[in-house]
Amino acid sequence: MPRKVLPLALAGAALAGLALHVGPSSVAQEAKTPGAEAPPASAAYTLVAPLDQIMYVADEMFYKMEDQLKEGQFRTIWRHSLFLAEVSNVVIHANAEKEWKDMAVRNRDDFLRLAEASKKKDEKEVKTIWTKVEETCDSCHEKFRDV
Repeated sequence: MPRKVLPLALAGAALAGLALHVGPSSVAQEAKTPGAEAPPASAAYTLVAPLDQIMYVADEMFYKMEDQLKEGQFRTIWRHSLFLAEVSNVVIHANAEKEWKDMAVRNRDDFLRLAEASKKKDEKEVKTIWTKVEETCDSCHEKFRDV
């Protein structure tokens, strides 16, 4: 399997596993409003793909948004923002530490805001929120990944 396809396949498998776990009615819901609390820790939920591979795909998708914005691809940014909001929602479960969960919730909410800004084709707001997400990602990586 080509190198770029494997991480994408792993992320897709993780999200498909989540969809099967929570049931079809949960999967079909509209995007949530930012600000919801992190769900309580659940012993029943376990990531099915390695977190580093999920985050690799998320990073790749996130950083492509810069070029997508330059090209006016707001619909793609909207779709990717919703996907990344859900990835953030999934990775809440990857670590029990409060700071981890807080950062994941912050990114989830900011990705939902990014989706709304891109839906409105608000280039300035997309850039502002994108920068905020990047700062949260960098802080999280410094604390949890790069140690």
